[in-house]
Amino acid sequence: MARLPDPAVNKRWSRLIQQHEQSDLTISDFCDLHEISTASFYQWRRKIRDQADSQGEFLAVELSELRSSARDVRVRFPCGTQIELDARDTESLRLVVDRLAPRDLEVR
Repeated sequence: MARLPDPAVNKRWSRLIQQHEQSDLTISDFCDLHEISTASFYQWRRKIRDQADSQGEFLAVELSELRSSARDVRVRFPCGTQIELDARDTESLRLVVDRLAPRDLEVR
């Protein structure tokens, strides 16, 4: 019987790949530092990218420092990418929220 994938292992590798993307290290140096093989790194990076491509969805985002008087809205993704918008530009905000909202939830 085939083993089911372990979500904890997938999450660990996702975190490692994110850490590498945010570092200035080569893949070889990063793998040496974390005591992982470069072959495993490349294999997991491809697997995680393929999963993200097949899902066609955004990853969870983290919102911080909610302020009622803020003029700018900044959304930072786990990979380090940031989107910054003028809070008064309601059309752009609506487009971002519509794209980020899960398809089965209604945005109010």
